[in-house]
Formats: sequence, C-alpha cells, structure tokens
Amino acid sequence: MGIPQSAYAMIERGQRTPRKETMKKLAEFFGLSVNKLFFSDKSKP
Repeated sequence: MGIPQSAYAMIERGQRTPRKETMKKLAEFFGLSVNKLFFSDKSKP
C-alpha cells in the first residue's frame, strides 16, 4: 500500500484517517468501494 505497517494499524484502530489515495488502494485491495470500507454503518450485520 505504500504506507508503514504502524500507520495501517492506526487506520484499523480508528486512530488515523488515511489519505484519499490510500483509501482507494485499500478499497481496491479488499474488493470494496471506499464508502463501504470506510463509511458503512458498522452496527449493521
């Protein structure tokens, strides 16, 4: 992804917001849209 593992871990924990380009790369990697990956309601099943 071009970011340090520590930065990725902070993104996972919600302690850091990734740049737009990183969001796009992560969404593509996981086969999801940026909205689904970063902005979906996590309380829904």
